[in-house]
Amino acid sequence: TFSAVINSLSHILFHTVLVTTGFVVVSCAFVAIDTRFYSQMSPLAVMHDNERATIGGYYIAPLNALLYNSKIDNLGEHGLHPHITHLVVNLPMLFGPLAFFFYADIATTIVRLLTYRIK
Repeated sequence: TFSAVINSLSHILFHTVLVTTGFVVVSCAFVAIDTRFYSQMSPLAVMHDNERATIGGYYIAPLNALLYNSKIDNLGEHGLHPHITHLVVNLPMLFGPLAFFFYADIATTIVRLLTYRIK
């Protein structure tokens, strides 16, 4: 049983290292692509240059989006919108057809829960 525990832990460690390595490689690739893309754009095309966040000269798009969206002054430009907008517009825009599989999965889960409670 001790060897089974060690084997299981080594299996978990291996997969953790594998997933972490993949995440780091893909993240670095996206940061490199974003840096190349945003450094070639004029500052006014995205937002004011002094508002763009860089870390060591690298642009990190999710950080910039978070900083931009956390400023209350930007609400005047974009306005408030209902939370359903994120499900109806933003989710399909970000994930494409995958969003509709998500909707189908949610609907299936709701139907299963309702039929389970009825029985």
